[in-house]
Amino acid sequence: MRGAYPDIVISVDTWRHEVARERARRRRLINDSWGGWDTRLAEVAAECGAAIVCSHAGRQRPRTRPFRVAYADVMADVLDHTLALARRALVAGWTRPGS
Repeated sequence: MRGAYPDIVISVDTWRHEVARERARRRRLINDSWGGWDTRLAEVAAECGAAIVCSHAGRQRPRTRPFRVAYADVMADVLDHTLALARRALVAGWTRPGS
């Protein structure tokens, strides 16, 4: 099926760097499903030349229901956290795929 649609972007959705390393070899996108919990995901994205989605999961431990999270300023927290993840990816050596 991949051969029929070579331009389709398929992501590996995980929060574990080990899973990302194994699967990202054939993917072009790592979706960090728990918002930076595993700090090595950015390194794996850089190594594999994959894009990485920087997300926000309420700063909760993986598998925690984030509906009980409270914020003084939710937008500030989301922006601060996701921008910090983007900076982490850049420091780890990530560059835009294809550049």
